[in-house]
Amino acid sequence: MADLDASTPEPDFVDCVLGEDAGTVRCATVGAAARAVAAMAAQARRELTLLTPDLEPALYDQPAFLEALRRLALARAGHRPVRILLVDVEAAVRRSPRLVELARRLTSAVQIAGVPGEFAESCDAYLLVDDDGYCLRRRAAPSPWLVDFANPATVRPLRAEFDRLWEQADTPLELRRLHL
Repeated sequence: MADLDASTPEPDFVDCVLGEDAGTVRCATVGAAARAVAAMAAQARRELTLLTPDLEPALYDQPAFLEALRRLALARAGHRPVRILLVDVEAAVRRSPRLVELARRLTSAVQIAGVPGEFAESCDAYLLVDDDGYCLRRRAAPSPWLVDFANPATVRPLRAEFDRLWEQADTPLELRRLHL
């Protein structure tokens, strides 16, 4: 596992290939984590799964990530390739208007729901891409982000946890588009 210190340049993840470049990297800064999620999302072919406290704008309300999400949603429309679970829906709507609006426009491909209240305090934050890559921040240790572009063994239990939460989640009123 690579650790970053003040003398180590932050990774840019430009050359990382989803499903091939195994090895966990610690991202010590939000900038490095944002580059990782954008690079990973850009390579998504089937699905993108996100569990986040509030759509963390520094990571997910950025042009590179939004474009990757839009491309996947359009390419896989009807298959519901993007699922997002939020811990704090109100904060997400307020802080990440571009991602929320994209989800509202692409309802056949992007689903957003709220984490059931009884689980909100125990959720880690993560992005899962296809069956291969993840970006993970443990709730117990909120820094740094852990990133791996090829680790199905870690993705599987995280996806199982996400699926359990998803089955109990609901779509909050704040995320529904009002047609007048």
